Amino acid sequence: MTQLKNIVFDFGGVLIDWNPEYLYKKVFEDKAQMEHFLLSSALGHPKNFLQ
Repeated sequence: MTQLKNIVFDFGGVLIDWNPEYLYKKVFEDKAQMEHFLLSSALGHPKNFLQ
């Protein structure tokens, strides 16, 4: 088994552009339903906004 030599953290979104909406646009047909789901799930939990 090959050892890992490098790990890259992309906190600023420079290498990989990731947004949960990219995935959920495929699941929900209505944007309002998608936004409601995102805000009512763990992604929209108030503790996440305090970090």
